[in-house]
Formats: sequence, structure tokens, C-alpha cells
Amino acid sequence: MSTLPELQKSLLESEDLLLRVEATLLFPHIGGYSTLPFDSTMQILEPPRPTEIKALWRWWARVILSAAYGGSKNYEALDREVGELLGKTYGEALSSLFTLRVNCSNLNEINEIFVKFYKDHLQRYERIDSKLKELFTDLIKKPFKINIEFRSFGAIDVVFKESLPKDVREKLKRSNLRVRKKRGHYILTISHNNFNNIVRIPNIDNVKYNNLIIDLNEYFKYRRISRIFIISQIKEEEEQKDFRKRLAIEAAILDTFKNFNLKITIDLFIVSPQSDVLNKLKNGLKFALLSYVVSLLFGAIGYASRRGFGSIIIEEVQEGPALRTFISDLSDIKESISKLKSEESPEEIERILKELLQKTYNKAKEYAKVRDEGRVTIGIPQVPTALLDDCFKIKVFKCKSPLHALRCISKATLKEEWKDLVGARRRPGGEFHTWILGLPRSVKGCGYFMGKYRENRGRRPSAFHFKLLKNSKGTFIVVYGFLSRDWPVDSLYHFSCGHGHFPVKNSKIATPSSRKLSPSNNTEIFLRQVFRSAFDFIIEIIKKCCSNGE
Repeated sequence: MSTLPELQKSLLESEDLLLRVEATLLFPHIGGYSTLPFDSTMQILEPPRPTEIKALWRWWARVILSAAYGGSKNYEALDREVGELLGKTYGEALSSLFTLRVNCSNLNEINEIFVKFYKDHLQRYERIDSKLKELFTDLIKKPFKINIEFRSFGAIDVVFKESLPKDVREKLKRSNLRVRKKRGHYILTISHNNFNNIVRIPNIDNVKYNNLIIDLNEYFKYRRISRIFIISQIKEEEEQKDFRKRLAIEAAILDTFKNFNLKITIDLFIVSPQSDVLNKLKNGLKFALLSYVVSLLFGAIGYASRRGFGSIIIEEVQEGPALRTFISDLSDIKESISKLKSEESPEEIERILKELLQKTYNKAKEYAKVRDEGRVTIGIPQVPTALLDDCFKIKVFKCKSPLHALRCISKATLKEEWKDLVGARRRPGGEFHTWILGLPRSVKGCGYFMGKYRENRGRRPSAFHFKLLKNSKGTFIVVYGFLSRDWPVDSLYHFSCGHGHFPVKNSKIATPSSRKLSPSNNTEIFLRQVFRSAFDFIIEIIKKCCSNGE
């Protein structure tokens, strides 16, 4: 039986091989049939799939082709043209001219490490459950029915199923542990802010519960990564047993990939190079290949890929025999990738990425047969579009580490952090237009809804993407955003917690300079103001977070 290196070598010599990319994935969060990245029954991590790479490639090809048309084409028209190269299943179905294979050289090794962390976290949750029940039984001084409910990485509820004695409530109050009554039960919520107060409860043996404090500190450590926090929130129908498994999976992902990267090899093949596709390849192959490389440099795969998870880091590019049949070489691309691997300056990384985008854009124009003088620029494009005036923004920052970068990205996407930046925690939330960071964006009836009666929260990906880059000089965050008209602003309402609701277009627009912009009835002007303001908030928060190392 052939070994993996032997198989890879034979594939590299295949006459149909165009390109081989050696890469690593930072914090991959790839969901399987259960939407979770880890099958707890089979005890295996989900591997990256070619379909995810292909989808990423298709998205970037469309974004760049849109720029060639000045943003005047809609999704349907762009998908039709991209489908000529990458295949389509609607209308006149076409097969893709390319196929992808993905191999993971260290998946088994990573899986063993992950399973250990996963089991450690489950055991920790059992210890927390047991020790909290023991602590409050000691406090009440008799057997007492108590449930411990893990709610998210930000909170654990202690639910007292019987009437809680008044003296116990007083002791908790003196220790700054607030008990509330709900549905006939007393509930104490333990959070990262108050868990140390547990050992300050009168008549509690500090030494006996010192390990509980250590376990709680470990439990709350990932609360500051918002995407992990959001997906870790319990669903109403979810049992605590299954939910704790979900929590353990999310924590184990961060623990595992904090020190280890998933190594992958992506092989790109051309399909039937001797058939009647040759004419299409003549005009489209260079654009297709450049957009493919750009998609890997700018993109990520898996859940929360727009928030830095699953970032693809290209380590090496090798040309296959089929590439030399159609194109002399990709030396310019390889040179750019080589520079990115050793560059220390965020400004220079930004310049290299923009240069690659420009090269791909030029090839897109050739493929689409568009001349600069004939291009129609329509202001805000219909769909996300690269390199179009002020409708595409990009900025690069150097950060302490990949994990620290995820925390900084989380800070930059939280409304409370936007408020803190301008010292305005008490200002109306509607002035901080975070809806452009993606919909749905609402919790417990507060947030953004499509309509006046919370009928539909709506779905729309964020206008801003965050990509992690890691090279020999450190970790970098690439922030980029696309301004497009496909936002439902005319029907989007902001529901304030306890203060009514109103159309987002009626609200002023806060900026990092503390200046407020007046809302505009002109949708294009309004979108531009919100987009610029959001980008400014994001870059200010990330710059501060990365420079402080917090």
C-alpha cells in the first residue's frame, strides 16, 4: 500500500496537475453533519473538504470579476460567468474545468491532542458541578436540591430547587453574589466578574474550594472571543449533557490550535485539458489561477471564517506539469508569497496583497473583455466588489499571537467596545450601527430585526472580513471590507432594550472621533457613512488592542 508521501509525489507528477499548495490552517472550525467540528461518538475531528476551498475560490472570483465590470453586474450574471470556469448546476449545467484534492498530513496527531483537551474540559465541568453543589450544601447545612446549569463561557447558573433560607441569601449578598428569583426558584449566576467571591462567603472553607476557583478561572478564559462565546450559548432544546460537550469542543479547539497548526496539501487539477474547453482556458486560466491563489491568501474556511478562524496560510506553491502546458510559470505569484512569508512591516504586507489583487483584476478584465474606457462605474456596486474606489477597504496590523488576534477581532466587533472607545457606554445603541457586521444581530428581543414586530431577524454576512496571517516575523490581522447595495436598510429596525424601536435610517451615526453624522434619506449616502464609520471603529480598536498586547 502506498504511503501518503508516495501518493503525493505521484500526484505531483500527474499530467493534469496545475498547482500544489502546501498550507496550514489557524484555528480551523470545520463543521460536520452535526454542524460541530468534532464527532464525540467517533472521537474524530472533521477534516477540511475540497468543496469549502472551491466555494471560497468561487466567491473571490466573483468579487474580482465584479470589479472588472465596475460593480454593475448582479450575483446571477457574475455566477453565470464564473460558472463557465468553475462549473454550475442551474440553467444550462456545466462541469467545472478544475478539481481539487485536500490531504491533511498531521490530522491524526492533531486529533489525539484535541481528544485529550476535550476530555480534560469535560472532567473539569464535572468537577465544577460537583464542587458547587458541595459548597452550597455546606453553606445551607443540609441536603439540598441544586442544579448547576452551564449557560455559556460567560455564565454558570446555580439553581436552587427549594426555598433558599434568608440567612443564606444574606451571606451571598454580603459577598457580592446576587441571587434572583425566577419561576419559583432562586438562581445565582456565576460569571468571570464574581467567581472569586465564592471563597469569601462567610463560614466557607477557602482551602477546601481553592481548586474550584482554579477550575472556574480556566472555564471563563475564552469568554472574550465573541464568536466562540456566541456559538457556546445554550439552545432552549439542548440538554445540559450535550451542551457541555459543545463547550468542551469549542474550548479544545482553542487549546489545541494555540500551539499546533493543521497542515494541508491542496492539489488543483485541470479536467480534460484536451477537450473543447481549450478556448475557454486560453482566456480564463490565468484569471482562474490568480483568483484561486488570492482566495487562499485572503480567505479562511469553516465556521466563523470571517472572524479569523480557519485562516489559510500558504507555505509553498509548486507548479504541476499541466500548468507549464498552458502558462509558462507563476514566478510573480511565488515571489509575492515568498515576500509575505518573511515580511515584518504591516504596510508592506498590505502593499503586496493589493498588488496581487490588481494583477488578478487585470486578468479578469481580459477574461471579461472589458476595457477601462468602456467600464461603467455605478457608485456603490450591487454586490461585494474588490478594488472599486472607496467601496473596498483594507488594513493590516501586527499582533502578539494568533490567539491574541482572535481576541482583538472580537473586541472590534462588539458594540460595547465601540461605545467604550468614545467613552459613551450610556449613549443610545442605535447610533452605533453594528448591523453592517452581519445579520442576524440580536439577543433576547434587542438588536436588529427586519420589520416593526420582530418578525424576521434576516440574514446577511458581514461587510467586513478578518484574516490571520502568520510568518517568520509574527502574526498579522488583515482587515478588509466591501461596501455594496445588497443591505436591507429600508426595512431594518433597531429594537432598543426597553426604549422602543425605530428604522436604522432614522438614527444618527456615531464615529470614533465622537462626531455624530446626521442620517440621510439617500440610501447610498447612508450606506457610505455607516461603512466608513464601522471601518474606522474596527481599525482603531484593533490597533489599540494589538499594540497593548491585551
